[in-house]
Amino acid sequence: MARGQNANTSGSVQCDTLKKTEQRQKCQRTPINDYSGLNSLRARLANRFWDGQSDTTKFHDAVDNETVQVVGQAKVSDNVLPEAQRRGGEGSTGNRYFDEVVSSGIPIGVPLLVFFKGGGTVLTDSAQLINVKAVAELAKEYRFRIRVTGSADSATGSVEKNEAVAKSRAKYIADYLISHDVSEDCIEQSSVGGVNELSPAPANRNCIIELML
Repeated sequence: MARGQNANTSGSVQCDTLKKTEQRQKCQRTPINDYSGLNSLRARLANRFWDGQSDTTKFHDAVDNETVQVVGQAKVSDNVLPEAQRRGGEGSTGNRYFDEVVSSGIPIGVPLLVFFKGGGTVLTDSAQLINVKAVAELAKEYRFRIRVTGSADSATGSVEKNEAVAKSRAKYIADYLISHDVSEDCIEQSSVGGVNELSPAPANRNCIIELML
C-alpha cells in the first residue's frame, strides 16, 4: 500500500512540475510591452519640435538642443518660442501642424466657442466663462495672443443688426479677458455678422476664441 502511495505522490509531483514548466514557457512566449507608444506620446508632449525619429531619451529640443523640462504637463522652454517665430517657416519641425502654427498663423489647439441668447450679449450659461478664464490664464503664462470672433444667427435679424450684435459679442469676451489681466494689445477682435454654419440655427449666436502665437 505504501509503495502505491509513493508512486501516486511521485506522479503528482511530476505533473505539477510539468505544469509549471509549461506556464514558464507560455510566459516566455508572451510579448513584452516596451511602452514604445507611451514613450512616443511623452516625447511629443515634452518636445513640440521633435522630428519623430531622433533619440528622445533626454527629450532634447530639435531647434536649439535645449532640454525641455516637463512638470505635470508639457511646457515649451522660453527660448524655443522666439526661435520658432524667428524662423518664420524656414525649415521644418517634422510636423505639418506645428509648422503651420509657427508660419501660417493658424490657431493653437481647438478653438473655444461660447454661446449667447438671441439679440445680445447674455450667455446661454454663465458657467462658460470658466473656460474663458482658463484661456486667459494660458495666454498670460505662455504669452499667447488671443483672437476673438463674434457672430450672429443669420436666420433672424437684419444684416445690420446681426453685424452690430456680432461685434458686441466679440467686445464682451475681449472685455472679460482684459478684466482677467490679459493685455489689450494681445487681443484681436473681429466679427462675421450673421452666419448659418452651425445647426441648430441658434448655435450660430456665438463667439470663437482662439489662441495664437
